[in-house]
Amino acid sequence: MPDVRTLPFTSSSGAGNMAADEAMLVGAAEHAVASLRVYSWDTPTLSLGYFQEASIRKSDERLAHLPW
Repeated sequence: MPDVRTLPFTSSSGAGNMAADEAMLVGAAEHAVASLRVYSWDTPTLSLGYFQEASIRKSDERLAHLPW
């Protein structure tokens, strides 16, 4: 059974949150350590999934001003 760690609540930029997610993925893959993380965004940020088109940001005026 893999180890599981609980991380403290944080608030960060979109880039900071995605970097933390990437670090958790690497940790899980290389060291068999699962992580649970609850977080928030410092500023509203558009977060796209791997298969979502970035053009959605330009086509929707409500999203056009958000960092991504």
